[in-house]
Amino acid sequence: MEEERRRAEEAARLAAIEAAKPKPPPFTMQYLGNFGTRDRKLAVFSDGKKTRNALEGEVIDNKFIVARIGYESVDIRFVGFPDVPAKRLGVRQP
Repeated sequence: MEEERRRAEEAARLAAIEAAKPKPPPFTMQYLGNFGTRDRKLAVFSDGKKTRNALEGEVIDNKFIVARIGYESVDIRFVGFPDVPAKRLGVRQP
């Protein structure tokens, strides 16, 4: 009984530590596709109001990094979160 209580307390402590860690902001824009040359692709994003173009390596809104522009997808990384895996977005379907 005491062992179960200690395990539950430890699990709660670890869950609280994980919950307190900062998390990257959500990326809410849609990826519409890309254009340009093979060496200079521009990714196109929309938030429903505004359309934005970004080169590979460019930072959007001081929060998001266009890490890689693929054929039908783009990888987004997060400023200040180098250990968080990139988020891959496919082209938005109409």
